[in-house]
Amino acid sequence: MILITRPYEEAKILKKELSKYGFESVLDPLISFKILFKKIEYNENYYYLVSSVQTVRALSKFKKKHELVLSDGNFLVIGKKVLRELKNLKQIKIKKVTENSDEMFNYLKKNSHLLRQRKAIIYLSGSIINKDFLKKLKSKKILVKRKILYKVLSQKNLKRKTISLLRNHKIKKIVLFSSHTAQIFINHIKSEKLKDYVTDINIYALSERIKVVVKKSGFFRKINTASQPNQLSMIRQIKS
Repeated sequence: MILITRPYEEAKILKKELSKYGFESVLDPLISFKILFKKIEYNENYYYLVSSVQTVRALSKFKKKHELVLSDGNFLVIGKKVLRELKNLKQIKIKKVTENSDEMFNYLKKNSHLLRQRKAIIYLSGSIINKDFLKKLKSKKILVKRKILYKVLSQKNLKRKTISLLRNHKIKKIVLFSSHTAQIFINHIKSEKLKDYVTDINIYALSERIKVVVKKSGFFRKINTASQPNQLSMIRQIKS
Protein backbone atom coordinates (compact mmCIF):
# COMPACT_ATOMS: atom_id res chain seq x y z
CA MET A 1 0.00 0.00 0.00
CA ILE A 2 1.17 3.52 -0.83
CA LEU A 3 0.67 6.48 1.50
CA ILE A 4 0.01 9.71 -0.41
CA THR A 5 0.63 12.89 1.61
CA ARG A 6 -0.26 15.46 -1.08
CA PRO A 7 -3.10 17.99 -0.70
CA TYR A 8 -6.46 16.29 -1.21
CA GLU A 9 -7.24 17.20 -4.84
CA GLU A 10 -3.73 16.35 -6.06
CA ALA A 11 -3.73 13.18 -3.92
CA LYS A 12 -6.94 11.94 -5.57
CA ILE A 13 -5.42 12.39 -9.03
CA LEU A 14 -2.24 10.53 -8.05
CA LYS A 15 -4.24 7.71 -6.46
CA LYS A 16 -6.22 7.27 -9.68
CA GLU A 17 -3.04 7.15 -11.75
CA LEU A 18 -1.35 4.64 -9.45
CA SER A 19 -4.43 2.42 -9.50
CA LYS A 20 -3.91 1.94 -13.25
CA TYR A 21 -0.74 0.00 -12.39
CA GLY A 22 -2.37 -2.06 -9.68
CA PHE A 23 -1.19 -0.01 -6.69
CA GLU A 24 -3.50 0.47 -3.72
CA SER A 25 -3.19 3.87 -2.02
CA VAL A 26 -4.36 5.58 1.14
CA LEU A 27 -4.69 9.39 1.38
CA ASP A 28 -3.53 11.45 4.32
CA PRO A 29 -3.01 15.04 3.10
CA LEU A 30 -0.53 16.78 5.41
CA ILE A 31 -1.16 20.29 4.11
CA SER A 32 -4.04 22.37 2.76
CA PHE A 33 -4.28 25.90 1.40
CA LYS A 34 -6.13 29.10 2.18
CA ILE A 35 -6.18 31.59 -0.69
CA LEU A 36 -5.56 35.23 0.21
CA PHE A 37 -6.11 38.42 -1.72
CA LYS A 38 -3.10 40.69 -2.01
CA LYS A 39 -2.89 43.61 -4.39
CA ILE A 40 -0.11 43.08 -6.93
CA GLU A 41 1.46 46.25 -8.24
CA TYR A 42 1.98 46.35 -11.98
CA ASN A 43 5.24 47.75 -13.29
CA GLU A 44 6.60 47.14 -16.78
CA ASN A 45 10.07 46.89 -15.25
CA TYR A 46 9.16 43.98 -12.95
CA TYR A 47 9.42 40.26 -13.54
CA TYR A 48 6.67 38.18 -11.92
CA LEU A 49 7.96 34.82 -10.67
CA VAL A 50 5.51 31.92 -10.28
CA SER A 51 6.59 28.49 -9.01
CA SER A 52 3.43 26.73 -7.81
CA VAL A 53 0.03 25.70 -9.12
CA GLN A 54 -1.55 27.12 -5.96
CA THR A 55 -0.26 30.56 -6.92
CA VAL A 56 -2.01 30.23 -10.27
CA ARG A 57 -5.21 29.20 -8.50
CA ALA A 58 -4.95 32.26 -6.27
CA LEU A 59 -4.47 34.47 -9.33
CA SER A 60 -7.45 32.79 -10.95
CA LYS A 61 -9.74 33.40 -7.98
CA PHE A 62 -9.11 37.15 -8.21
CA LYS A 63 -8.46 37.23 -11.94
CA LYS A 64 -10.29 40.51 -12.60
CA LYS A 65 -8.34 42.30 -9.86
CA HIS A 66 -5.04 41.01 -11.34
CA GLU A 67 -6.01 41.65 -14.98
CA LEU A 68 -3.29 44.23 -15.71
CA VAL A 69 -0.48 42.06 -14.29
CA LEU A 70 -1.73 38.97 -16.13
CA SER A 71 -2.16 40.82 -19.42
CA ASP A 72 1.00 42.92 -19.48
CA GLY A 73 3.38 41.45 -16.89
CA ASN A 74 6.58 39.59 -17.81
CA PHE A 75 6.61 36.16 -16.18
CA LEU A 76 9.31 33.79 -14.97
CA VAL A 77 7.88 30.30 -14.45
CA ILE A 78 9.20 27.28 -12.59
CA GLY A 79 7.61 23.99 -13.67
CA LYS A 80 5.84 22.87 -16.84
CA LYS A 81 2.63 22.12 -14.96
CA VAL A 82 2.63 25.66 -13.55
CA LEU A 83 3.12 26.96 -17.09
CA ARG A 84 0.14 24.94 -18.38
CA GLU A 85 -2.08 26.26 -15.61
CA LEU A 86 -1.00 29.84 -16.32
CA LYS A 87 -1.69 29.47 -20.03
CA ASN A 88 -5.14 28.11 -19.26
CA LEU A 89 -5.75 31.18 -17.14
CA LYS A 90 -4.48 33.84 -19.54
CA GLN A 91 -2.28 34.36 -22.58
CA ILE A 92 0.65 35.76 -20.61
CA LYS A 93 4.12 36.99 -21.57
CA ILE A 94 6.70 34.35 -20.68
CA LYS A 95 10.32 35.40 -20.30
CA LYS A 96 11.70 32.06 -19.10
CA VAL A 97 10.47 28.63 -18.03
CA THR A 98 12.65 26.18 -16.07
CA GLU A 99 12.12 22.70 -14.60
CA ASN A 100 13.19 23.67 -11.09
CA SER A 101 14.44 26.52 -8.89
CA ASP A 102 18.12 25.64 -9.41
CA GLU A 103 17.74 26.07 -13.16
CA MET A 104 15.93 29.38 -12.64
CA PHE A 105 18.68 30.64 -10.34
CA ASN A 106 21.36 29.69 -12.87
CA TYR A 107 19.43 31.45 -15.63
CA LEU A 108 19.10 34.65 -13.60
CA LYS A 109 22.73 34.52 -12.52
CA LYS A 110 23.96 34.11 -16.12
CA ASN A 111 21.62 36.80 -17.42
CA SER A 112 22.32 39.47 -14.83
CA HIS A 113 22.10 42.13 -17.55
CA LEU A 114 18.35 41.44 -17.73
CA LEU A 115 18.01 42.24 -14.06
CA ARG A 116 19.84 45.52 -14.44
CA GLN A 117 17.08 46.51 -16.84
CA ARG A 118 14.40 45.55 -14.32
CA LYS A 119 13.71 47.01 -10.89
CA ALA A 120 12.76 43.80 -9.12
CA ILE A 121 11.42 40.27 -9.23
CA ILE A 122 7.98 39.97 -7.65
CA TYR A 123 7.79 36.45 -6.26
CA LEU A 124 4.12 35.40 -6.21
CA SER A 125 4.09 32.58 -3.68
CA GLY A 126 2.59 30.93 -0.65
CA SER A 127 3.53 31.34 3.00
CA ILE A 128 6.03 28.45 2.66
CA ILE A 129 8.71 28.70 -0.02
CA ASN A 130 12.12 27.34 -0.96
CA LYS A 131 14.24 29.45 1.38
CA ASP A 132 17.51 28.25 -0.16
CA PHE A 133 16.41 29.58 -3.54
CA LEU A 134 15.53 32.94 -2.01
CA LYS A 135 18.88 33.14 -0.19
CA LYS A 136 20.79 32.39 -3.39
CA LEU A 137 18.96 35.13 -5.25
CA LYS A 138 19.70 37.63 -2.53
CA SER A 139 23.36 36.53 -2.41
CA LYS A 140 23.64 37.77 -6.00
CA LYS A 141 22.00 41.04 -5.00
CA ILE A 142 18.89 40.18 -6.99
CA LEU A 143 16.04 42.26 -5.59
CA VAL A 144 13.12 39.98 -4.74
CA LYS A 145 9.81 41.13 -3.29
CA ARG A 146 7.38 38.47 -2.09
CA LYS A 147 3.63 38.62 -2.48
CA ILE A 148 2.00 35.87 -0.42
CA LEU A 149 -1.16 34.80 -2.24
CA TYR A 150 -2.03 31.74 -0.15
CA LYS A 151 -1.36 30.33 3.27
CA VAL A 152 -0.10 26.77 3.76
CA LEU A 153 -1.93 25.03 6.60
CA SER A 154 -0.32 22.01 8.25
CA GLN A 155 -2.31 18.98 9.40
CA LYS A 156 -1.96 18.70 13.18
CA ASN A 157 -2.05 14.90 13.34
CA LEU A 158 -1.85 11.81 11.19
CA LYS A 159 -5.19 10.07 10.67
CA ARG A 160 -5.82 7.21 13.07
CA LYS A 161 -6.17 4.92 10.04
CA THR A 162 -2.70 5.93 8.84
CA ILE A 163 -1.18 5.28 12.26
CA SER A 164 -2.84 1.85 12.40
CA LEU A 165 -1.60 0.94 8.92
CA LEU A 166 1.94 2.00 9.83
CA ARG A 167 1.91 0.04 13.09
CA ASN A 168 0.70 -3.04 11.23
CA HIS A 169 3.34 -2.65 8.49
CA LYS A 170 0.68 -2.34 5.78
CA ILE A 171 2.21 0.75 4.18
CA LYS A 172 5.17 -0.16 1.98
CA LYS A 173 5.75 3.10 0.10
CA ILE A 174 5.34 6.79 0.94
CA VAL A 175 5.41 9.65 -1.58
CA LEU A 176 6.62 13.11 -0.57
CA PHE A 177 6.26 16.08 -2.91
CA SER A 178 7.76 18.89 -0.80
CA SER A 179 10.39 19.34 1.88
CA HIS A 180 7.79 21.07 4.06
CA THR A 181 5.47 18.06 3.85
CA ALA A 182 8.42 15.75 4.50
CA GLN A 183 9.27 17.61 7.70
CA ILE A 184 5.65 17.55 8.87
CA PHE A 185 5.53 13.80 8.30
CA ILE A 186 8.79 13.25 10.20
CA ASN A 187 7.46 15.34 13.10
CA HIS A 188 4.34 13.17 13.22
CA ILE A 189 6.46 10.00 13.21
CA LYS A 190 8.29 11.36 16.25
CA SER A 191 5.18 12.48 18.14
CA GLU A 192 3.34 9.19 17.50
CA LYS A 193 6.45 7.14 18.37
CA LEU A 194 6.37 5.34 15.04
CA LYS A 195 10.10 5.31 14.30
CA ASP A 196 10.45 1.54 14.77
CA TYR A 197 7.57 0.88 12.36
CA VAL A 198 8.82 2.85 9.33
CA THR A 199 12.47 1.95 8.81
CA ASP A 200 11.78 -0.53 5.99
CA ILE A 201 9.30 1.67 4.12
CA ASN A 202 10.36 2.90 0.68
CA ILE A 203 10.31 6.70 0.52
CA TYR A 204 9.80 8.37 -2.86
CA ALA A 205 10.95 11.99 -2.88
CA LEU A 206 10.21 14.41 -5.71
CA SER A 207 13.64 16.07 -5.43
CA GLU A 208 17.07 15.78 -3.88
CA ARG A 209 16.18 18.62 -1.51
CA ILE A 210 13.32 16.55 -0.11
CA LYS A 211 15.59 13.50 0.09
CA VAL A 212 18.03 15.48 2.26
CA VAL A 213 15.24 16.32 4.73
CA VAL A 214 14.16 12.68 4.95
CA LYS A 215 17.71 11.34 5.23
CA LYS A 216 18.51 13.78 8.02
CA SER A 217 15.80 12.21 10.19
CA GLY A 218 17.61 8.87 10.15
CA PHE A 219 14.26 7.03 10.17
CA PHE A 220 14.35 5.50 6.70
CA ARG A 221 16.81 3.19 4.96
CA LYS A 222 15.34 3.34 1.46
CA ILE A 223 14.98 6.78 -0.10
CA ASN A 224 14.34 7.13 -3.84
CA THR A 225 14.32 10.32 -5.90
CA ALA A 226 12.34 11.02 -9.06
CA SER A 227 14.51 11.68 -12.12
CA GLN A 228 12.46 14.81 -12.89
CA PRO A 229 10.41 16.97 -10.48
CA ASN A 230 7.00 15.89 -11.73
CA GLN A 231 4.30 13.33 -11.03
CA LEU A 232 5.03 11.21 -14.11
CA SER A 233 8.65 10.71 -13.04
CA MET A 234 7.48 9.88 -9.53
CA ILE A 235 5.15 7.18 -10.87
CA ARG A 236 7.93 5.75 -13.03
CA GLN A 237 10.19 5.58 -9.98
CA ILE A 238 7.50 3.79 -7.95
CA LYS A 239 6.99 1.26 -10.75
CA SER A 240 10.70 0.51 -11.16
